[in-house]
Formats: sequence, structure tokens, C-alpha cells
Amino acid sequence: MRSKILLTIFIMLLCSIFSINIATTINPYYLIIKELVDDRANISVIIEPGENPHTYSPTINDIKKLRSADLILDNGLSLELYLEDSLKDINNKNSNVLYVSDLIENFANDVKKENLAHINPHIWLSLDFMIEQIIPGLTERITELDPANKDFYRIRSEKLIEELSKIRNNASEILKDYTGTNVLLSHPSFKYFFADFGIKEYAIFEGHGDEPTIKELKSFIEKANNGEFIAIFGEKQQNIEPVQVIVKSTNLNMGILDPLGVDTQDIVELFEYNLSEIEETLNE
Repeated sequence: MRSKILLTIFIMLLCSIFSINIATTINPYYLIIKELVDDRANISVIIEPGENPHTYSPTINDIKKLRSADLILDNGLSLELYLEDSLKDINNKNSNVLYVSDLIENFANDVKKENLAHINPHIWLSLDFMIEQIIPGLTERITELDPANKDFYRIRSEKLIEELSKIRNNASEILKDYTGTNVLLSHPSFKYFFADFGIKEYAIFEGHGDEPTIKELKSFIEKANNGEFIAIFGEKQQNIEPVQVIVKSTNLNMGILDPLGVDTQDIVELFEYNLSEIEETLNE
């Protein structure tokens, strides 16, 4: 009995020694990686889903996690603004930071051509980006780290892509009659999601922590009452008061979206929640 216990402990120690460590800056990438690797890696998230990635400042413990990681997944496009210097330093030493935005075809060229501050960073909310580029790119990078489990990662990746493709097809059916319309959001997180289905997003506030002026609120109310928006959405991580002010003065239906997955256990559930909230709001 004792020998079996010792053998079990030895195997567990071996697994811990050879297991790869992956750190993600934000929760959506944690949820994706968790689906891809299951128990084949140790995964940690730096910025919890209730925190604002735009304003989050890393702790000493965060820096320790990042320095000990074999792979760091950072969104890029200045989403995690106060992590940038630390990540650059780590990457210069270890070359283990993957900026997920680099997986999006032509994004690197767009960054060079445009002012970085004007590029919307919320790429993980595009089902097209996820299915076609982000998940395949992440799978390839993880396989490079752990080639012994390449078949396992491939199967998990194909399964996740299949599940997200079903959601994309469902979303296409739900939103097909709204192509060419506009939605109003508190914050421009879902620009790419709606763009996948031909819907344009307008945001009440574009920056990080700024608030709309009375003049801007009146302008949104006037446009809403003229029928320019089909619905309005707040976010779980953003101030809801400006949204409520507009709702009280218009006939817009309101929903609450969640770009970071505060209450979701996996990336599929994150998309399912948001699509359900969008559908329910549009059908009220």
C-alpha cells in the first residue's frame, strides 16, 4: 500500500514538473485555454473578470506569475495598458509573450498605419476572429510548447470551433433581419461581434472611465427617438447610469452584456449568455 502511495506521489510530482504554465491577462483567454488544454497545463489569470483591463495595475504577485509562465497571452492593442511595460521586459528576456491581436490577419499592418489608441481592442468578442484565427493560432502555439499532446489539443480545438460555429449560425439566424441597423452601447466592447452580422455599434463613452456630457446624452436621446437605434446595452463592468438616463427618455429596450465572463464558466457559455441577452432585448 505504501509503495502505491509513493508511486502516486512520484507521478504527481513528475506531472507538476513537466506541466507547462500559461498565464492569461484577461478572463476570456483563460476560458479559451482551459477548453483547449484541460489538465495538460497550469493556467492562471491576472485580471479577474470583475476588474477593468484598461485601468488594472499589476501587483507584485501578478509579476511573479508572469515571470514564471512558459507562455503569456496578452490581448495587445493597448487593452491591458498598465501591464505593457512589465510584459515588454519579460518578453525581451524570455520571448514568451503572445499578443493575441497578432494572430488576426492584417492587424499588425493596421497597427502600423493607425493611431493605436483608435483601434478597438475587443477582438475576442468576434466569433469570426475566434473561429478562423484566434483559436487555431492559440492551438498552434500551445502545440509548439507541448508537441507530445498535439493530437489532444487538435481534438479539443476542433470541438471548441464546432461549438462556436453553432453559436455563430444561431446568431446569424437571430440577427439576419437587423443587418444595416445600429445599436447603442455604454462601451464599445461588442463592435466586432455586431460587425460580424452587419450591425453598427455606437458607444456612449469611448474611453476608460470617462462620462458623457449632458449635451452628448441629449444627442443620443434625440437620435434614439428618431429611430436610429434598435436597442441599447449596458455592460456588467461599466457604469450603468448613463444607459438608464437614455432609457428613461426613449422607447429603447435595454440589455446588459458581459464581455469578460463575470458569471460564466467557459467561453461557449460567455457567447451563449450574450447572444441570449441580445435576442431577448430585441424581442421585448
